[in-house]
Amino acid sequence: MASATVSVSAETTFTASYSNVSDTCTVTVPTQSYSLAFSQDSYVDMGLGVTVSVTLSSNGSPMSGKTVTLSWRDGLLPAETHDVTTNSNGVASYSVSVMNTTTVTATYGSASATCTVINEPLL
Repeated sequence: MASATVSVSAETTFTASYSNVSDTCTVTVPTQSYSLAFSQDSYVDMGLGVTVSVTLSSNGSPMSGKTVTLSWRDGLLPAETHDVTTNSNGVASYSVSVMNTTTVTATYGSASATCTVINEPLL
C-alpha cells in the first residue's frame, strides 16, 4: 500500500492510478473569513491620548492571541505601525495620541477596518 501527504489550500482534485486502475477524489478546504470592527467609528483625543479598541472575529467567534496591526500617519509626522495581540474576547487595544485628526487602520490577514481619531485639545 502506498501513501502520500499533500498540503492543499483550495479545492484540489487528485487522481491515483496503478496499472490500469485509477480513482479520483476532490478535496475542498473551507476558507476562513475574518472581520475587524472598531468599538467606535471615531475617538476624541483631548491632548492626553485615547485608547482605540478593535475586535477580531472569524465566522462570528472572537479570535484570541492573534496579532492585529494598527497603523496611522499624523500629519507630516512619520507613519506609525504597532502590532497588538488580541485578548480572550478578541479585542486589541492601543493608546493613540495625535496632533491632527487621523485615520487609524487595523489589519489582520485580508481583513481591515478604520476609525478616526479627532484631535480636540483641552483649553
